Amino acid sequence: MIDIHGFSNALYMAYWAGELSFLRNYVDAGKPIPEYDVSLPRMAARMPLRVLVDQLLGRCPPSEDHRIGRRQRVASEAPIAEQAERNAAWRVAFEQKDWREHHGPRVPSEVTAAMIATAIAEAAKTLKIPADTIKERNVRTFLKNGSVVVH
Repeated sequence: MIDIHGFSNALYMAYWAGELSFLRNYVDAGKPIPEYDVSLPRMAARMPLRVLVDQLLGRCPPSEDHRIGRRQRVASEAPIAEQAERNAAWRVAFEQKDWREHHGPRVPSEVTAAMIATAIAEAAKTLKIPADTIKERNVRTFLKNGSVVVH
């Protein structure tokens, strides 16, 4: 038989007051836990009371999917055209850095366009893919969004 008064006191002390000893003693004594779902203010969804007790006592394994959002992309697993665009962006970034050291802080758009065209041709030749699969706008995006930075 469930000692509902004892259980509710132990659960209250564990959840609201942070005192786990009463709940731990209740569970270790082999007393049953009521079989119903609960929804508390700090929880986003309803869960079985057994799961809540296990979480409070630290008896459940940590979730594998605790990260929120997309997993980070690995550059070497990207399609070959995207790898070529990234390589071209790196080359342009280094060329722009060199240009800035010799000419000033701003690289003119015509010079950048020429650098991109040269880098695309070189990346296509190196990776043995058609140059038209490497898009200039994607190379510019890599340069602008901060994924390619040369200090």
